[in-house]
Amino acid sequence: MEQVGVKDNYRLVQNLKSAGCFIVCILLTLVCLVPLYLMIVNACRGHNAILQSPVSLIPGSNFVENMKNITTQSPQWDLLRGYRNSLIIAAGSTILTVFFSAMTAYGLTVYQFKVRDGAYTLILAVMMIPIQVTSTGFVQFMVGTLGLADSFIPLIVPAIAAPAIVFYMRQYMKSSFPLDIVEAARIDGCSEFRTFISIAIPMMKPAIAVQAIFAFVQNWNNYYTQNMILISNDKMITMPMMVQKVLGQDKKIDLGAQYAAVALSVIPIIVIYVCLSRFIVGGVALGGVKEEYIAEADGSRKLPHVRKVTLQWCAALAACVCLLLGWGFIAQHLGGIADYTGDETKVTGAAETAQADGADPVSYTHLRA
Repeated sequence: MEQVGVKDNYRLVQNLKSAGCFIVCILLTLVCLVPLYLMIVNACRGHNAILQSPVSLIPGSNFVENMKNITTQSPQWDLLRGYRNSLIIAAGSTILTVFFSAMTAYGLTVYQFKVRDGAYTLILAVMMIPIQVTSTGFVQFMVGTLGLADSFIPLIVPAIAAPAIVFYMRQYMKSSFPLDIVEAARIDGCSEFRTFISIAIPMMKPAIAVQAIFAFVQNWNNYYTQNMILISNDKMITMPMMVQKVLGQDKKIDLGAQYAAVALSVIPIIVIYVCLSRFIVGGVALGGVKEEYIAEADGSRKLPHVRKVTLQWCAALAACVCLLLGWGFIAQHLGGIADYTGDETKVTGAAETAQADGADPVSYTHLRA
């Protein structure tokens, strides 16, 4: 009887923990998805509707009209051209980043050489240097010395050096990559590069998928570097540059068109996450499930409840972190829209008050600029 009571208490505690984890995951999901939904809703609403009620849960029917009005906000807007240029930069940079970072992490983990620890320390030191510190020398070298202005090469090739991704790749390999399998491949006559391609890369799929999402989002949103290199050829501007030109319009502002432009620029990020998220969740489950089972009374075996909860928690956190990256991009571009909405409301209210008092409301229009 005592054992039955203990078992019931154990199950009650585990059910409460599962419910707590589920509630936290729901809250994190709402934090990540609500801004996306509000952005989509406002992209379907008109300018006046957004001014009257900036936050609404009911979408409108002005999305097509907002897309047409984007060109009036910025004549340089070309959706297909922006997608093409940004995908070339983001895809090329992501492939180079994850491949060479995985190769570097593999070398730092598998091989034993004298300066291994020193090389890893140097990589960590480089990771601490912000890009703004080196931007002047970078532009002077790429544009002044090599003459690579208005070229995708300075935006793709330097992505080979990604210290942060090397760090995360190495940490993953340290925890879940068995070195014995490399020795077995060498005994079978497999070359070092073939071992890395055929054995290491497939085993690192979860880490590669996570870092591919991070690298793609970072290079897709890299307005800072792109704006320094792509300076004169309008046919090579990317989606972040086009969106910034739309948001920078200060003469005839259309908030619906601005929300539509931001929504269109986020679509590839969401697609990449949806395509790669299954590798993240599958990798977490594959790396966490061991031959540790609980024997049931009927002779069957099942995974411990605690381990199930842990796997669900880790998978949910990984998904939420990836979604937060997209949210950060949205917040970065929508901050100016929100500020303008508040200023427009204040100016409109001031003009109405002035008109009620008999003053000339035209004197307040200079504040809109």
